[in-house]
Amino acid sequence: MRSPFSEGATHVVLFNNSCQFLLNYCEVGAHPSSGTMCHLLPHRGEGIKEILKQVQDDINIFLKRTYSPRKSVAFTLAEVLITLGIIGVVAAMTMPSLIADYQKKQTAIQLKKAYSTFAQALVSSQYENGNASEWNVTELGSSYDDNLKYFEQCWKPYLKVIKVCKTMKECGYDITGYAFLSEKNNYYYYGFGDNIPGFIYGDGTCAYIRPYSLKPDNVPELQLLSIDINGAKAPNIIGRDVFQFKIDISRGVIAGYYDSNDCTREKINSNRDYFRACGGKIMADGWEIRDDYPW
Repeated sequence: MRSPFSEGATHVVLFNNSCQFLLNYCEVGAHPSSGTMCHLLPHRGEGIKEILKQVQDDINIFLKRTYSPRKSVAFTLAEVLITLGIIGVVAAMTMPSLIADYQKKQTAIQLKKAYSTFAQALVSSQYENGNASEWNVTELGSSYDDNLKYFEQCWKPYLKVIKVCKTMKECGYDITGYAFLSEKNNYYYYGFGDNIPGFIYGDGTCAYIRPYSLKPDNVPELQLLSIDINGAKAPNIIGRDVFQFKIDISRGVIAGYYDSNDCTREKINSNRDYFRACGGKIMADGWEIRDDYPW
């Protein structure tokens, strides 16, 4: 018969009213209904020390067989290197997309804030200076001094202007214009200077306002609003961090420069000037840069 203290036995020690104790042992998982015998052994109190010592010894043997610090689980150097390699490949595949998504979200947030700033300034200015259609605005050939005077009267009091610049260099740029995504190294498009003052306001955004077109009767109708949402910092590319809108003086509203549907990769490839429509597209899309945006 198997020892009641051998491996695989369950031990239960009970005492009765006669100060005897009963040792009940069964095979692990056994049950009387399965046909396996369970034994109930009576013992006098004088043998309890020997039996308990045997139970403790059996427990110690069991623990030694089932757990050993030398058998603790560990990874080999090869396994660690393989895992790190897989993580690196996954990161290389996903990080560019995550960074681009973050940049798009931040760009849309900053552009919405800038647009709201000018829209509110236009409303405030009309409250004090009358309807925009009656403003004494400048024309395409107006001098720097005339354009500056118009800006200081109709716009500057309603913007938190930090600095007014006569040239892009005075506003911190080392370029004379902005670039397009299709020509990233050609920084000579639609900058300010000569007769157009630029300015920095609020959180470092740089902008300028200049005459854009005339009505048939030679009365100014539209003005160009150009916004560089991060100032002189790179990339200084129209459609990426520089966006342009038109101020309709006759109606007192700020709208997209072109039709928002003109900001597509196909149209931009045929005419780079369509990048100027991309600020209006972001606005039309609920101030989001969606997947069809030519980022």
